[in-house]
Amino acid sequence: MSLIKPWMQRTQILLGDEKLQKIVDSHVLVVGLGGVGGMAAEMICREGDKKICTAFFIDKLR
Repeated sequence: MSLIKPWMQRTQILLGDEKLQKIVDSHVLVVGLGGVGGMAAEMICREGDKKICTAFFIDKLR
């Protein structure tokens, strides 16, 4: 599998080639980058997903 980087070997062992390739080829949207969303976005990036979009709304404090 040519698209799997050496640093992804543990994930490859855990999930298998087919599931890991599905993750690498996927497009992910994370809505909200607070405590949970920020960590989720970071973990998705660390998994090796190439395409990630984020949506975050900052309300002005008065």
